Amino acid sequence: MRLSSRTFTTLAALAVLASCGGGSKSTGKTTIPSPTPSASPTTKKPGLVDVTGGAAPDPWDGRTDLIQAPPVAAPSPITLAPAQRFTLANGLQVIAVNRPELPILGFDLAVRAGNLDEGRDKRVLADFVAELLKRGSKGKTAVQIADTIDFVGGHLAAAAGYENIDLACSVLTRDMEVCISTLANIVSAPAFDKREIELVRAKLLAGLAQILDDPEALAGLHFANAVFGEGHPRGWPATARTISSISQKDLIAFHKAKFSPKNATLAVAGSFDLGKLKAALEKSFGKWKGGAVAQRELPEPPRQPGLKVRLIDNPALTQSTIVVGHPGIRHLDPDFYAVRVMNYILGGGGTSSRLMNVIRAKGGKAYSATSGFESFESRGVFEASTSTRTAETVNTLKLMIGEITKLRDKGVTQAELDDARANIAGNYGLSFQTASDVATALLSAELHRLDSKYVEELPVRIGAVTREEVNAAAKTRLDPEHLAIVIVGEGDAVEAQLKKAAIAYERIPFTDPISAGERAAEARLLTEAVPPEEAKKAKAILDAALLAKGGEDKLRAIKDISMTGKAAVMGAKLPGGRLAADVERIMIPPDKMRIKLTLRAGKQSQELVQVVSGGKGLLAQGKQKMAMPPEMVRDLSASIWRDQDLVLMRHLEPGVKARVLGQVSEKGRTFDIILLVAPDNRTSTTLYLDSKEHLLVRQTFDDEIEDYGDYKVVDGIKFAHLISQRQATEAMMVQIATIKVNSSPDPALFELK
Repeated sequence: MRLSSRTFTTLAALAVLASCGGGSKSTGKTTIPSPTPSASPTTKKPGLVDVTGGAAPDPWDGRTDLIQAPPVAAPSPITLAPAQRFTLANGLQVIAVNRPELPILGFDLAVRAGNLDEGRDKRVLADFVAELLKRGSKGKTAVQIADTIDFVGGHLAAAAGYENIDLACSVLTRDMEVCISTLANIVSAPAFDKREIELVRAKLLAGLAQILDDPEALAGLHFANAVFGEGHPRGWPATARTISSISQKDLIAFHKAKFSPKNATLAVAGSFDLGKLKAALEKSFGKWKGGAVAQRELPEPPRQPGLKVRLIDNPALTQSTIVVGHPGIRHLDPDFYAVRVMNYILGGGGTSSRLMNVIRAKGGKAYSATSGFESFESRGVFEASTSTRTAETVNTLKLMIGEITKLRDKGVTQAELDDARANIAGNYGLSFQTASDVATALLSAELHRLDSKYVEELPVRIGAVTREEVNAAAKTRLDPEHLAIVIVGEGDAVEAQLKKAAIAYERIPFTDPISAGERAAEARLLTEAVPPEEAKKAKAILDAALLAKGGEDKLRAIKDISMTGKAAVMGAKLPGGRLAADVERIMIPPDKMRIKLTLRAGKQSQELVQVVSGGKGLLAQGKQKMAMPPEMVRDLSASIWRDQDLVLMRHLEPGVKARVLGQVSEKGRTFDIILLVAPDNRTSTTLYLDSKEHLLVRQTFDDEIEDYGDYKVVDGIKFAHLISQRQATEAMMVQIATIKVNSSPDPALFELK
């Protein structure tokens, strides 16, 4: 029926504001505040200003009785007990550090298997596995595992990264065996329960949808794809198709291939008796068997060909998110320490960094600007990022590139070097406040093949970095002429700035696939002819669905459809309360539709009407009327073509293409997936049809998902009476009360005046 939840929320906000006396349109977006140059966070003195505009005398000048800050202490290593290293009988490597100060134990287990080890068609397979490890094992359900840990006040977590899957557990020392037995059980014998698989799949799909409403997350995915490209695992984004394709068989195969004690390392930190620890580990982990796993290759990212700008167009945004960068370093690289100091000066040092100074304090263009170098076993990325007002996008981009260039060409000052070394070394000890912190640090050092003293001596090594080493690192590791640049913002406005600055760019709608290969594949699906055998198969599936719906004759006889119902938006709350509405919709194919919404938020209500007819549209709020924006007319016109009650007829129309995209299983049901493409090769929708009942259960298009249920027969046709629409962070439920077919509505209802 297509009530866009975003449109619904925006219109409702307008209505409630209008009823309260407000008149401004709410976009639902927040603009980053822009501090003025005088509000610099690095200002050392308050700087009184008199009413005439001149600076008043500074009362602090000439004072000799002020407390002076003590000199910065020389960096010193952190103190850890000697690490005990041993290997269990099954080949599991263990690193243990005794910290008897508190009776707490932290365990961190890493399996050398991550997103790097997935195939392109199985993206997030490692994430799937990590999430399911906590959701059931041999002899224990997800609830039983959680209850076991909760009963002793412990903590259990599992997560997948690019290179590893990490499991962490922490408990009081007296409950040591709870963590050990739980970790051993879930890592060696996960259940991969089908019900839990579907719950995880739904969670991952929901997270994927939310990315479209998160400019920073979307920019990050595009940036990874731009830096690493189509031939590198980090350049392959997850998609709804890859998430939907992962089966129980895939999970079992991945676990069997990668989860071996000889391919894992366990770090333990806290208060323990070494003899008891070893005995408990052998008892529980001894059941975990597996041979050696071949050492994997760590692919190198390609060098950027030059300045490569990717503009991600989201017309609703009022600010731009900017990410720039290129391939960076490995954690094991000898200039790691110099790079860390250099990056602190550039953008890693908070308000004292150069990027913050030039972009926030002096430029007033953004609230924050940062930079960073990843530290993995494989080569990571260097990136700098910020968000700014749309009008300042290119100016801010120039400032970012300018600071990177300046640091590379002119180096750092001695004062900057001293400040960076003191802050990095001085704050390092604060990252070891728990036993789990120590275990994680030891494990990371081991996985990245660093020397045994790295964790303890990092402050001293940072303190020994020279200005010459930092400047050499800047010249070697910063490459402002070869940057991947991603801008997520309002396309038309940013495009004009890029053109004026003569900066070449590629513009991509924010709802399009991230990967160029997938965009090209999607374009081919929309434009290329369907092979005869595939077209025949698609027609057979759609014909069966059409028959289950009520048959071609019944649907062709429809002249108009009227419905009433109630709608509620989940996740949307206005000042007056939760958002709900009474809905009346009348549709006259092929190009007329009228939607009347009586919106309610708490005690407030407002009536809104949307009418589209013959390629034009009207919006009415009470007695106020206005022409519908063209993009909204296109949106609603396309919704008539996709209407769930008529879409099963589209494959019979000339020029419409139908493709079979395969099958997917969800919650014990199997669905045939069909892509329908309109003759314009732009309008499309993906249908999910129950393979047994042949009813339409879902449509996906753009960034929206519609689900259909509670089918009832009206005039010999099955109509869904429960419809849910999901759009990133919002979901709307529509419960239909009445449906009438061929009721001959008054033509005056569709007048655009």
